Amino acid sequence: AKVAAEKNAAETRLKQVKADVLTRINALDSTSQRQLTELPTDPAQFKQSIIGIFASHETPLTWFETIESEKIALDEIKAQIPKIREGFLKDLPEPERQDLLIAGLNPQQFEQKLVDFLKRPKPEQEAIVRALCGPRLEAWNAFKQKANKGDRAKVADAIRAMHKSLTGNKMP
Repeated sequence: AKVAAEKNAAETRLKQVKADVLTRINALDSTSQRQLTELPTDPAQFKQSIIGIFASHETPLTWFETIESEKIALDEIKAQIPKIREGFLKDLPEPERQDLLIAGLNPQQFEQKLVDFLKRPKPEQEAIVRALCGPRLEAWNAFKQKANKGDRAKVADAIRAMHKSLTGNKMP
């Protein structure tokens, strides 16, 4: 009976924390909700970013009673991010939508997009080029070092040509 009561209490606590997280997410303005979709993947940075986003509002993440509650809340926020991102994506113009999708890729996924660049639709290619000139500049530098011949060289040339057509400038 005691084990069942503890299990029931834990399930109730889980539901309360999840409901509280949803309430707090919905209370955020759209800029802060968008920031939730662009969080770092490193667990420590993720947690600090979450705390920072909520701290700038009247919904600070100070309600954690236990480490377990904190973990549940952070896991629930992670689970809500795709839904929040999906909501933003449907209302964005195509270039911004593609930029946000590219920004959400991990390094391996982004590398695969580079390798398959020529097979991607033009709006996605443009977003990749914009990312390579900004937050993914290191990926560009690494990619072009390997792009001496073959398919990688063709991709690098296509990226340079697209950047020139978009901006009139040479790729960094």
